[in-house]
Amino acid sequence: MSHRIVLPAPVEDASPTGGRRRTTWVVLSGLALLFVGWLLFFLLSSGGTPPGIPSAAGDGAAAIGDGGSIVVNQTTVVTGLAPGKPAADLRGTFDVPGADPVYIDSVTASVAGTTRPGCSPEDFVIQGSPAKVGTRVDAGRGKGSWAGITIRLENRAVNQDACKNARVLISYSAQ
Repeated sequence: MSHRIVLPAPVEDASPTGGRRRTTWVVLSGLALLFVGWLLFFLLSSGGTPPGIPSAAGDGAAAIGDGGSIVVNQTTVVTGLAPGKPAADLRGTFDVPGADPVYIDSVTASVAGTTRPGCSPEDFVIQGSPAKVGTRVDAGRGKGSWAGITIRLENRAVNQDACKNARVLISYSAQ
Protein backbone atom coordinates (compact mmCIF):
# COMPACT_ATOMS: atom_id res chain seq x y z
CA MET A 1 0.00 0.00 0.00
CA SER A 2 1.44 3.31 -1.00
CA HIS A 3 0.37 6.72 0.07
CA ARG A 4 0.49 9.59 -2.18
CA ILE A 5 0.67 13.11 -0.73
CA VAL A 6 -0.67 15.81 -2.96
CA LEU A 7 0.66 19.30 -2.35
CA PRO A 8 -1.01 22.37 -3.76
CA ALA A 9 0.73 23.84 -6.76
CA PRO A 10 2.66 27.07 -6.14
CA VAL A 11 0.75 30.19 -7.06
CA GLU A 12 2.46 32.18 -9.75
CA ASP A 13 2.12 35.96 -9.98
CA ALA A 14 -0.04 36.61 -12.98
CA SER A 15 1.40 40.08 -13.61
CA PRO A 16 3.83 40.45 -16.51
CA THR A 17 6.38 42.15 -14.24
CA GLY A 18 6.54 39.20 -11.84
CA GLY A 19 5.69 41.23 -8.70
CA ARG A 20 8.34 43.87 -9.29
CA ARG A 21 5.77 46.66 -9.31
CA ARG A 22 4.81 46.01 -5.67
CA THR A 23 8.46 45.75 -4.59
CA THR A 24 9.29 49.03 -6.32
CA TRP A 25 6.35 50.73 -4.64
CA VAL A 26 7.41 49.48 -1.18
CA VAL A 27 11.02 50.59 -1.72
CA LEU A 28 10.02 54.04 -2.99
CA SER A 29 7.59 54.50 -0.08
CA GLY A 30 10.32 53.60 2.37
CA LEU A 31 12.74 56.07 0.78
CA ALA A 32 10.12 58.82 0.85
CA LEU A 33 9.43 58.12 4.53
CA LEU A 34 13.15 58.22 5.29
CA PHE A 35 13.49 61.57 3.48
CA VAL A 36 10.55 63.10 5.36
CA GLY A 37 12.00 61.87 8.67
CA TRP A 38 15.39 63.35 7.83
CA LEU A 39 13.79 66.66 6.83
CA LEU A 40 11.80 66.87 10.07
CA PHE A 41 14.88 66.04 12.12
CA PHE A 42 16.89 68.73 10.31
CA LEU A 43 14.21 71.38 10.78
CA LEU A 44 13.59 70.56 14.43
CA SER A 45 17.25 70.28 15.37
CA SER A 46 18.11 73.56 13.65
CA GLY A 47 15.25 75.39 15.30
CA GLY A 48 13.19 75.22 12.15
CA THR A 49 14.27 78.68 11.08
CA PRO A 50 14.61 79.31 7.37
CA PRO A 51 17.65 81.39 6.34
CA GLY A 52 17.26 85.16 6.63
CA ILE A 53 14.60 85.15 9.36
CA PRO A 54 15.29 86.07 12.98
CA SER A 55 14.20 83.66 15.68
CA ALA A 56 13.90 83.83 19.45
CA ALA A 57 14.73 81.41 22.24
CA GLY A 58 15.36 81.67 25.92
CA ASP A 59 15.38 80.33 29.42
CA GLY A 60 15.95 81.66 32.90
CA ALA A 61 15.98 80.88 36.59
CA ALA A 62 14.73 82.10 39.96
CA ALA A 63 16.00 81.08 43.38
CA ILE A 64 13.82 79.19 45.85
CA GLY A 65 14.21 78.78 49.60
CA ASP A 66 16.00 75.41 49.66
CA GLY A 67 18.93 76.62 47.54
CA GLY A 68 17.55 75.21 44.27
CA SER A 69 16.33 77.27 41.39
CA ILE A 70 13.21 77.31 39.25
CA VAL A 71 14.00 77.19 35.54
CA VAL A 72 11.69 79.11 33.24
CA ASN A 73 11.41 77.29 29.89
CA GLN A 74 10.25 78.81 26.62
CA THR A 75 8.29 76.18 24.70
CA THR A 76 7.31 78.26 21.67
CA VAL A 77 9.59 78.45 18.66
CA VAL A 78 9.53 81.96 17.27
CA THR A 79 10.32 82.51 13.60
CA GLY A 80 9.49 85.12 11.01
CA LEU A 81 10.13 88.26 13.05
CA ALA A 82 10.32 91.24 10.69
CA PRO A 83 9.86 95.00 11.03
CA GLY A 84 6.17 95.89 10.89
CA LYS A 85 4.97 92.30 11.31
CA PRO A 86 2.79 91.29 14.29
CA ALA A 87 4.38 90.23 17.56
CA ALA A 88 4.98 86.53 18.27
CA ASP A 89 3.62 84.87 21.41
CA LEU A 90 6.02 83.53 24.03
CA ARG A 91 4.88 80.80 26.43
CA GLY A 92 6.42 78.01 28.40
CA THR A 93 6.71 75.81 31.47
CA PHE A 94 8.81 75.53 34.63
CA ASP A 95 11.36 73.08 36.02
CA VAL A 96 10.91 72.99 39.80
CA PRO A 97 13.63 71.11 41.75
CA GLY A 98 12.99 69.14 44.90
CA ALA A 99 9.81 67.45 46.01
CA ASP A 100 7.63 70.37 47.06
CA PRO A 101 5.46 72.60 44.87
CA VAL A 102 6.15 76.34 44.72
CA TYR A 103 3.95 79.37 44.16
CA ILE A 104 4.89 81.43 41.11
CA ASP A 105 3.38 84.88 40.91
CA SER A 106 4.75 86.05 37.56
CA VAL A 107 7.31 85.62 34.79
CA THR A 108 9.48 88.47 33.54
CA ALA A 109 11.23 88.48 30.16
CA SER A 110 13.87 90.73 28.63
CA VAL A 111 16.05 90.61 25.53
CA ALA A 112 19.53 89.65 26.71
CA GLY A 113 21.24 89.87 23.33
CA THR A 114 21.39 88.51 19.81
CA THR A 115 23.72 86.20 17.91
CA ARG A 116 24.55 88.72 15.16
CA PRO A 117 26.93 91.68 15.43
CA GLY A 118 25.08 94.89 14.63
CA CYS A 119 21.70 93.47 15.67
CA SER A 120 20.95 95.12 18.97
CA PRO A 121 18.59 94.04 21.76
CA GLU A 122 16.99 97.46 21.24
CA ASP A 123 15.77 96.22 17.83
CA PHE A 124 13.31 93.94 19.66
CA VAL A 125 10.38 94.79 21.89
CA ILE A 126 9.04 92.53 24.65
CA GLN A 127 5.46 93.26 25.70
CA GLY A 128 3.28 91.81 28.46
CA SER A 129 6.18 91.39 30.89
CA PRO A 130 5.77 90.62 33.71
CA ALA A 131 3.11 88.06 32.86
CA LYS A 132 0.84 86.99 35.70
CA VAL A 133 1.04 83.28 36.57
CA GLY A 134 -0.46 83.29 40.08
CA THR A 135 -0.51 79.56 40.71
CA ARG A 136 1.12 76.69 42.54
CA VAL A 137 3.49 74.67 40.35
CA ASP A 138 4.35 71.07 41.22
CA ALA A 139 7.94 69.88 41.46
CA GLY A 140 9.39 68.32 38.31
CA ARG A 141 10.40 69.18 34.77
CA GLY A 142 8.02 70.90 32.36
CA LYS A 143 5.40 71.65 35.02
CA GLY A 144 2.82 74.43 35.06
CA SER A 145 2.62 77.00 32.31
CA TRP A 146 2.97 80.67 31.57
CA ALA A 147 1.85 82.86 28.65
CA GLY A 148 0.99 86.46 27.84
CA ILE A 149 4.39 87.77 26.74
CA THR A 150 5.15 88.72 23.13
CA ILE A 151 8.19 89.74 21.11
CA ARG A 152 8.41 91.76 17.92
CA LEU A 153 11.10 93.30 15.75
CA GLU A 154 10.79 97.06 16.10
CA ASN A 155 10.41 99.02 12.85
CA ARG A 156 13.23 101.51 13.40
CA ALA A 157 14.49 104.31 11.16
CA VAL A 158 17.92 102.64 10.88
CA ASN A 159 19.01 99.75 8.65
CA GLN A 160 18.19 96.46 10.43
CA ASP A 161 19.72 94.07 7.88
CA ALA A 162 22.11 92.85 10.60
CA CYS A 163 19.12 91.19 12.27
CA LYS A 164 18.67 88.76 9.36
CA ASN A 165 19.47 85.24 10.58
CA ALA A 166 19.79 86.56 14.15
CA ARG A 167 18.77 84.50 17.12
CA VAL A 168 17.32 86.62 19.91
CA LEU A 169 18.39 85.55 23.38
CA ILE A 170 15.65 86.11 25.95
CA SER A 171 16.27 86.06 29.69
CA TYR A 172 13.40 84.92 31.92
CA SER A 173 12.88 85.08 35.66
CA ALA A 174 10.09 83.83 37.91
CA GLN A 175 8.86 85.67 40.98
